[in-house]
Amino acid sequence: MNTGPQAALLRGVETTIRAYLSETTPDANIPSASVGLTDPEGKPPPGAWTTFYGVCGASISGKSRQAHRQEREFGCKVVITRRIQAIPDDRIGYDVMAKDRVGLHDIVDAIAKLIHGNYLAVLNNANALLDLGDPNAQGLHKPLMFIDATDPVKKGGKWFGTNEKSDQALGYAVTLRFDGASFQQGVQQ
Repeated sequence: MNTGPQAALLRGVETTIRAYLSETTPDANIPSASVGLTDPEGKPPPGAWTTFYGVCGASISGKSRQAHRQEREFGCKVVITRRIQAIPDDRIGYDVMAKDRVGLHDIVDAIAKLIHGNYLAVLNNANALLDLGDPNAQGLHKPLMFIDATDPVKKGGKWFGTNEKSDQALGYAVTLRFDGASFQQGVQQ
């Protein structure tokens, strides 16, 4: 499949997270179907599993000042959403945020480490999707770098695509931002 650098990068991140989850998820509680490309906000699709990893685009900037060369930098976001079905308010801190290996804090840390500076998986997965047209083209050659993560934000029914109209929290979401993936390619004149 041939695609542009932003779409290839997002799919490279998605594939890397999917592979990581299939290798490390305790008791296979988080199936690979819980990762996907999303709208710009990172909302999970209706029917997503308890924990969903939404991958979406972020920044794009041009760096080249030469007419014969393209150089651009790309960013992406990973929005991790956790549903809180039937968890009492007094257990959210432990069960949702801090539970060993499956709490949001540990998940955020693991994904930040997984994507940050990952030449091997992310860039190889992404570059395999590019149609560079020139065997000497570099494609994506600098990896994404972790920038920051938001505090967990309560999410209601609208976020999860339900008919729930109340402001009651049905889950939490954390957005991780990555930036700096560099793409280079010569331009035919």
